[in-house]
Amino acid sequence: MCKIFLQLWRKWRDQDKITQYDILSYVPDLKSPIILEAGAADASDTVRFSKIFPYGHIYAFEPVTQNYKVCQKRLKDCLNVSLFNLALGDFVGKTFINVSTNKLQHDGIASSSSLLTPKKHIELHPEIVFEEKEEIEVTTIDNFAEQQNLSHIDIMWLDMQGLEYKVLKASPNILKTVRVIYTEVSLLEMYEDSILYDEYKDWLLSQGFKIVKEELKWKDMGNVLFVKEKC
Repeated sequence: MCKIFLQLWRKWRDQDKITQYDILSYVPDLKSPIILEAGAADASDTVRFSKIFPYGHIYAFEPVTQNYKVCQKRLKDCLNVSLFNLALGDFVGKTFINVSTNKLQHDGIASSSSLLTPKKHIELHPEIVFEEKEEIEVTTIDNFAEQQNLSHIDIMWLDMQGLEYKVLKASPNILKTVRVIYTEVSLLEMYEDSILYDEYKDWLLSQGFKIVKEELKWKDMGNVLFVKEKC
């Protein structure tokens, strides 16, 4: 009985989960895409992208040093990945990131770290604390694309703890070239000055994107897949 219950629970849990394979469903012609991933964390998604799109190229960003070192090890054999110890933001320069620690996990991955100050996150997830800050380099996507001579980016995979809207809005030039955006969204103000999903959604719709899949099974944050209406 327990085994059956576990199987049903996993099926429910994963039924709306957005994966890299969903991208292939909506833009099957993307055989060698340029992919930008912000918030690589432990590089799990990066490795999947590397395998699913072997002829594409992934530009992965991870600003937190302890996470970056894990990514370096995991990605050493992924020849189609370029890893950067940088944060994407709405300006170019230096700032401090709030580094998270999950007291219930011991994997060393600071997966809730953000340039924004934690707000409701502290109340809803007391097991995650923000006791350290780390000085990091920040750049905009437009500035990065210019430095790398990138004329376009096909796919963006954004897990930035509430900063996604600011990052996209600060880079209007490259945004015009993007076909797919996977983004974390805030249903509550988990971090100070983070835009909530309804407003963020309306803005992306105004930029020519449409919603193709939502993963909103939690009360605080979720994930949404957007695809450009006219490609």
